[in-house]
Amino acid sequence: MTTGRASALFEEYTMNPTVCTHKNNPNFWIFGLFFFLYFFIMATCFPFLPIWLSDVIGLNKTETGIVFSSLSLFAICFQPILGVISDKLGLKKHLMWIVTLLLVLIAPFFLYVFAPLLKTNIWLGALSGGAYIGFVFSAGAGAKPISNA
Repeated sequence: MTTGRASALFEEYTMNPTVCTHKNNPNFWIFGLFFFLYFFIMATCFPFLPIWLSDVIGLNKTETGIVFSSLSLFAICFQPILGVISDKLGLKKHLMWIVTLLLVLIAPFFLYVFAPLLKTNIWLGALSGGAYIGFVFSAGAGAKPISNA
């Protein structure tokens, strides 16, 4: 038989039917799916992006560096803006759904917007790709804390 804190926790979770668990909380599965997709897309995007830029698009190392610099610059610029939007205006749930929609559209963006712009003009492609990818991954970082809400 357990005593003390352990028995109190055991009683709380076994005797109290209103305890929120993964079985009776649909938000648990929604946030879990969001986290999985967010990090899966990020993990598949960034390691293979330089390979895609050089082999498929035909950029040299300097141009690939320009694209990654643009991604970093926009990510840094978007973070304070998105933080203010999330904290002051209370748009955290809306922000999560916007990020989800943009994550779903990331492949068409790469194929039909990002690649043609990079082939036409490296600066225009880098800025548009930096804005889109920087926003998606910065906004996703701001949307993650809502799982505690």
